[in-house]
Amino acid sequence: MQSHGVSTHQGRLHAGTINSIQNNPNHTEILSEIAHMHATQNPLSYPHHRVNQEYQMDASRRSFWAAFVAAVSFFAAFYSLIVPLPLYMTDMGIPDWQIGVIMGAFGIASLVGRPFAGYVSDRYGFKPVILFGSVALAIGGFGVPLTAEPAVLFGLRMLQAAGYVAFTTASTALVSALIESHERGRFLALYGAAANVAITIVPAVVTTMLPSIGLRGAFVASGLLAVGAGLLIWWVIPRQELANTPFVWR
Repeated sequence: MQSHGVSTHQGRLHAGTINSIQNNPNHTEILSEIAHMHATQNPLSYPHHRVNQEYQMDASRRSFWAAFVAAVSFFAAFYSLIVPLPLYMTDMGIPDWQIGVIMGAFGIASLVGRPFAGYVSDRYGFKPVILFGSVALAIGGFGVPLTAEPAVLFGLRMLQAAGYVAFTTASTALVSALIESHERGRFLALYGAAANVAITIVPAVVTTMLPSIGLRGAFVASGLLAVGAGLLIWWVIPRQELANTPFVWR
């Protein structure tokens, strides 16, 4: 049987057929036609929900890799602040103890903000929280070279931490929802490696580039990486039903 280039054989679709369905802009209509023909002519043939399931699985994998690249970009933005931020505060004449307090603001924001980020993700969806996290980290980076006030820098560090908490909480939940339950542990472990990649490479790269780009350039680069991470997830990952869960995009 053939229709729109779709062929079946002994109740199974060939791999090439699946690819042709995915690449066809009218794939939804094709899947519906397959379901109708099989229901009326061959009740024992390849069921429609299996075709749709394979298509959704492939889409979920693409979404996962988009989320992984976005996570590497976000963590690169966050860890790129480790080196220039203390150096900037030292250049501004801020005492060491105040620098320690400002840097330690991250822990306070994480402790308070992570449960709230989880609640907001459940209430309003993952993608808005991820975008907020990206924007918050970007503002926290862009704003540093504009002030030398310890209280303002403390607030900017809190904003950076809030962005980190929001992004990591919501994006981890997003990945968990994208992947089928029988593969979830493996893909979550792979997703977690994005942070390891960033913290291994980025501080050394930033230290090497500081003489060329300066402290202000490092803060700008951090902000751009954060914004890029949020926009990648917002635009690339579609609004679709989540794999093997009762939840849908909101």
